[in-house]
Amino acid sequence: MATQGPTTVRRLVHYYNLLVGLNPNFQYENSRQPFWDVFKTLENQLSTGPKTYISPFNNKTFVIPEIKLNNRTGFIEGRLFAVRDEDMPSIYNRSTAQIRELEATEHEGIVETTHFVIDYKKQDPIVGFEYNQYGAKITDLCRYIDHVCKPTKPCDGIGHGHVLKNELAEYIQRMGELSEFLIQVHTGNIQRLQALDEGLATTFSNIAETYGGEYATLKVKFDYRNGMPQPKGLINKLIGKLVEDPRNSTIFDTLDVKAEDIDKNNKLNGFDLLVDKVKSELFVQKRDRSRTIVSTDILQQMNDELFRLHL
Repeated sequence: MATQGPTTVRRLVHYYNLLVGLNPNFQYENSRQPFWDVFKTLENQLSTGPKTYISPFNNKTFVIPEIKLNNRTGFIEGRLFAVRDEDMPSIYNRSTAQIRELEATEHEGIVETTHFVIDYKKQDPIVGFEYNQYGAKITDLCRYIDHVCKPTKPCDGIGHGHVLKNELAEYIQRMGELSEFLIQVHTGNIQRLQALDEGLATTFSNIAETYGGEYATLKVKFDYRNGMPQPKGLINKLIGKLVEDPRNSTIFDTLDVKAEDIDKNNKLNGFDLLVDKVKSELFVQKRDRSRTIVSTDILQQMNDELFRLHL
């Protein structure tokens, strides 16, 4: 009788350029790879000093427990924890309909783990960052590294931008009549929408104020066969903004359009306007009882995938 393999779960990995501002007054150990000093500073702090916690955002505190630097591959791997110690969830038993409360001490909280792997050999380091809807975001990683490095100042601010495939502009020519669009934005990014479209930013502000939550979502359907007015100007404007500055793509978590596709005889087709983002789909092991991701497995797969892509 064949033994059953480990349980796996689908995870997405997105890829970003880390835009690290170098400090002209800092004496870098290796001028050809100055980012080594940035991440070495982070590693030293994590291994020798007390853990550094970033102040709460959306009731979450962020901490990196450790990172591993590999001189041979030029890769760095680690985990970023998002810890919630307020508004704790309960556990529901579907067979008994009983609810069991989680009990935590003063210093305990619910943790969401996000895994990352960084290639620091590039002019702008590339990070593969696991997508976890309830966990840390790439902006939290940038804030954390910048905060830890401030005392010795090996860097002067850290930003990020998506690694893109440059296929987005052709969508303007391919899309005919619109049938539907779906936009999801993290509430922390709504203010950034102002630079793209003030009306859209106002709409999302109203959604966030009315319904609360960590994300605001707008889904609209159109009777495109009967000439219902459509926001094609808005969609084309957003595409133009993404092509003009790829960093604008980081504002959105979802930006999907369903429209007639001229390249497919005007049949309805789905257009993911964030498709230019390079991303990988992995199937990683999870523990049966806790249902948490096995870190060693996902980090190994992320290392292999980043090496394979040659970004």
